[in-house]
Amino acid sequence: MSLSNLGRLINSKVTTKQDLLNIAAGLDVALDCIDNFIALRDKGYSFGMQFRFDHYPIGATERGLVEMWRSSSTPNVSVLHDESNRLASRAGREFAYFLRDRYYKSAIVLRVYVTNKEERPRKILLRLLASLIWNLISLVPNEFDPSDDLRGWYFMKLMNHGSGSFDAGLRILEALPLLDLRGKRLLCIVDGLDLAEHEATVSRLEGLTAALNDVVGKNHGLLLYTVGKRCMVSDLYEDLIKT
Repeated sequence: MSLSNLGRLINSKVTTKQDLLNIAAGLDVALDCIDNFIALRDKGYSFGMQFRFDHYPIGATERGLVEMWRSSSTPNVSVLHDESNRLASRAGREFAYFLRDRYYKSAIVLRVYVTNKEERPRKILLRLLASLIWNLISLVPNEFDPSDDLRGWYFMKLMNHGSGSFDAGLRILEALPLLDLRGKRLLCIVDGLDLAEHEATVSRLEGLTAALNDVVGKNHGLLLYTVGKRCMVSDLYEDLIKT
């Protein structure tokens, strides 16, 4: 991209998907985002792991996930947890594979997760936010109304990892237009948010969960958190599986 075009995108309002992709270029590398294939299209064939409801040994977790998807009265935000997060994380991942394979005509499943559990909570939270933005951008319509918060300046701040990065990312997330789901239902799965919880990140976690709940809600979708311990989202939202 030429410097003149870059300068225009940094300072002008964005109204097309292509311009949004242009100003977001490099976000995936800068913050190690989950790529579009894994986050939105992977069906798990390479791992041999398919959550097939008609062949699976059905337990409470599997039944709860399927009922969540099929029910019209399900709360739009649910939490699935276990003490190690191995079972919750695996169930969420395999359920994403299952829906993409068996419900591809009616489901769009976006799943993001923590790639490095050893990182500091602030960094984990920023990477999750960036992965959500990076993949939601691929679902916006080709044209949309402008927003003051969808500018190159905010993407630059997000990619800089500085003190204002998270706030810039949150503004971008909140400003995204209604998604072009083409008549399908969205399920957004966020895995490992408990790893981003720390006394220094509580307010940011509250901001992210509120913003994401709004984004998914206004697109009439479902939001599922898979976590490894009781945490803030466990207190805010209903457990999918009662124990």
